[in-house]
Amino acid sequence: MLDFGEIINGLSYILTGIGRGTHALDGTFNVPISIHDCFFTRYWPIPLILGTQVPSLIMVVMSTERIFAVHKPALYSYYFNTKNKIIFIFLIAVVQILTIIWAGLSAWGDNTLTSTQHCAISGSTSKIFSTFHFTIDVLGYVISFVSLTTIYIIHRVKYNQPKQSSMYGSNKKGPHLMTYMVMTFIDIVLCAMPSVVMIGSRWGLFTAGNLLVSLTYSTTGFLSLVHTVMNYVFFVEYRKQLKIVANNILKKLGFSPLKSKSQVITVTAFNPTKSTLNTTSKMFVKRT
Repeated sequence: MLDFGEIINGLSYILTGIGRGTHALDGTFNVPISIHDCFFTRYWPIPLILGTQVPSLIMVVMSTERIFAVHKPALYSYYFNTKNKIIFIFLIAVVQILTIIWAGLSAWGDNTLTSTQHCAISGSTSKIFSTFHFTIDVLGYVISFVSLTTIYIIHRVKYNQPKQSSMYGSNKKGPHLMTYMVMTFIDIVLCAMPSVVMIGSRWGLFTAGNLLVSLTYSTTGFLSLVHTVMNYVFFVEYRKQLKIVANNILKKLGFSPLKSKSQVITVTAFNPTKSTLNTTSKMFVKRT
């Protein structure tokens, strides 16, 4: 589910870059625009809202799922089956639709001018909505971090094996809890940076230039890269799927596919025709 949210986040940044870049190239980037026009005539404010809120809401669902999986396995199997997960996704979609409607209503008729065509969320919606947006973004990762920390502490006390605890209580079933905790903490920091800048700027606590806004806001896009690296390092299935996609692309471009690693296995063979054991080493290549 989180991968789906990361895709939306990535697409939102692509659309935002295209939109702002177009105005920069045609020389209209520094033309003032109203909050109303920013939201209703520019196509990237809505993807920006979805790109950060969807992963945050998914993190809340995953945190709840994680707690049930560790502490209430029976309830986990009952509430987090495939059917209910589809319902959860549907509910997230409903919440996002209501959020976009609220954002549109907050910007409707607001003729307050912003100095550029930047049209960030804080410059295309009301103060209340933008504050809610940047708060809920960080809140999702905070909830995830708290749930991970709680599970880690409980397992450390219960089993007295902090180094062996994983997401499901066994290091064979997933990355260590500590790894998840560190990565989630990094998510909080990266997500909080633009939130502080945007909220402070929107409420007039300080003036943030375009460079500061761009640098801090890019950190949420950096989250996708962090999660991609994390998935590649810790999840074998993710690496397999990535290799399949890469090979398909290389084949279409006319290049040779990625070579699979080879593993040498030494096998001891028995020759029944002789009175003694004849140990021979044969080389087998096992595709991985």
